[in-house]
Amino acid sequence: MDNILSKIKKYWVYLAIGAIVLVVGITQFAVPKKPKEVTTATAEIKTLDIFISASGKVAAEQKVNVGTILPGRVSEVLVKEGDRVGAGDPLFSLESDDLVIAVDQARINLRISELNEKNARSARNIAQKSLDKLRAGATSEEIAISTATLSQYQAGIDAAEQGLEDIEDLNDSSVEIAELAVEQAESAIDAAEQALEDAEDAWDAAQVTSPSLPDLELLTFEAVLHQAEANLEAAELGLESAELALDMAETLSKQALNGAEAQVETAEKTYDLGESQYNLTKAGATKYDEDIFVEQLNQGKSNYSSAIRQTELARLNLEGAELQLNKTTVNAPMPGLVAEINVKKGEIISSGIPGTPPLAVIIDIDSLKFKTSVDETDITLVETEQKAKIEMDSYPEKVFKGTIEKLGITPVPTEGGATAYLATIAFIDNGIE
Repeated sequence: MDNILSKIKKYWVYLAIGAIVLVVGITQFAVPKKPKEVTTATAEIKTLDIFISASGKVAAEQKVNVGTILPGRVSEVLVKEGDRVGAGDPLFSLESDDLVIAVDQARINLRISELNEKNARSARNIAQKSLDKLRAGATSEEIAISTATLSQYQAGIDAAEQGLEDIEDLNDSSVEIAELAVEQAESAIDAAEQALEDAEDAWDAAQVTSPSLPDLELLTFEAVLHQAEANLEAAELGLESAELALDMAETLSKQALNGAEAQVETAEKTYDLGESQYNLTKAGATKYDEDIFVEQLNQGKSNYSSAIRQTELARLNLEGAELQLNKTTVNAPMPGLVAEINVKKGEIISSGIPGTPPLAVIIDIDSLKFKTSVDETDITLVETEQKAKIEMDSYPEKVFKGTIEKLGITPVPTEGGATAYLATIAFIDNGIE
């Protein structure tokens, strides 16, 4: 026996013609015939069974044509014809990569909006507390802290000024030492120049009397001359080094002095600011100060309200993105049996095109009824609630039980030109699986 889906599909679209036999019990009185022979018989009351045969088709009174709101490419078909499904079971799905990305982005935007809302709420609360504190005025503890802080600032000025004095003294000492070294180097040069001059004179004299002088003595005068020249060069180098040291001492002295003066200036400015804060703390807030804090609070409230709206908007965007993503999976709207599935994997489908078959059809098996017509000559013998037997080509070896559920009161023409009345037969237990 073929898959039941193919059978059920035939039932409600072009269902195989079946035969229905109605069993009607009619009580008749039998009249004894005139015997030809001389015999007698006792009269009896008997029930005669009259069978009415009619053809028709099986149809589901409850069925749903399934479509899709979103167009797209089918990524997966999850059922086949003949499958039983429950309400909400997935039938097929569409490609959804772009919608997944949209959902992720919407979720990120919501998280950012929630953080912004949290920060805006904190800023509003801080502004409120600041205004309350301003209106309450400074406490005795705050005044004491401000006084102690001002004292620390004054101590900082004193320390910076003492540091400046120490650096001035140290600079004077280092520069004096460097200047003395330069003077000593200059004196050394004068002495070296005089020694060189004396050595040159002695060498000149030795050159004049060289014939009478031994070679060793002449070499001695020459060595003294060379030594005097070397001493002069060393003295000149010493002067250059002393002058360089003096320049460096003066530069370092200036830098240290500038740094110390800057520290004094910074300490004085810090003290001035601390003194201003101390005075404000003692005097309390002015109307101008309060107006500023009130404006900050109003701005904080406005920002918080805006952040709440942005969060709600982001939440709605996320819900919309998730709703669109959910629509990419088409689900069964009711429990039943898949009578048709008209999509394939990879197929591009559209929504709402008139004249196109439904993408899927779900039928309620319990709503299957046998639709037939009863000839006008037999209609008087048929009543609702009468039992019926249903035979179908799709189930040649099975007879189904039914009950006449409805009879039409308006005659309809048949294909052969006769007149009939429509009848609906309900299955007592259709047994279709």
